[in-house]
Amino acid sequence: MDESHAEDRRLDYIQDYVLRTLQVKHELWKKCVSCEENLRILQDFLDSPGQGSLVVSVTAAGLLQPAAGFTFQSTRTKAVYFLKTRSTALSPGGMREDLVSGDLSYAPLDHLSALVDEVVAPLLCNSRNHTEWPQVVSQDVRHLIHSLKSHVFVVSGQVQGKTLLSLPFGLEGAEKASLETDKR
Repeated sequence: MDESHAEDRRLDYIQDYVLRTLQVKHELWKKCVSCEENLRILQDFLDSPGQGSLVVSVTAAGLLQPAAGFTFQSTRTKAVYFLKTRSTALSPGGMREDLVSGDLSYAPLDHLSALVDEVVAPLLCNSRNHTEWPQVVSQDVRHLIHSLKSHVFVVSGQVQGKTLLSLPFGLEGAEKASLETDKR
């Protein structure tokens, strides 16, 4: 690695985020950037206005692997992504403003299922949150949320190789009533 790459503060920003988010050791980063191909991918992302995304994933061997975009490999392991907000080369002082970054789950469907079940559905199905809505809109939202939950549930089962069937609409209330009856 030449002197200019060793002192590139933009690479330091990427390095800090990758090490902190993926919780890997500094030696893995050194090994990653010592490979010319990996360094070229990183530099192209930093310097080329046309390259808008960078994904750094942990391989099955435990090494860091940068890629110019989202690949099948990056979605099957722990990974972090960087997206440019503008089509421009990145400057050392503007990394926070010019980049959107985050981590990719290796089980995104499980996370989506939890998000829908624990956040979206309770929020949108709570009648106190739509007191100002017409009754038709309220019912439609409940039906759409139930449909979303059902689809996510069935697809999660298919991914696991299982056949899972969702409960028909309206049985959530029967389940709650059953629990209240049991408490008495």
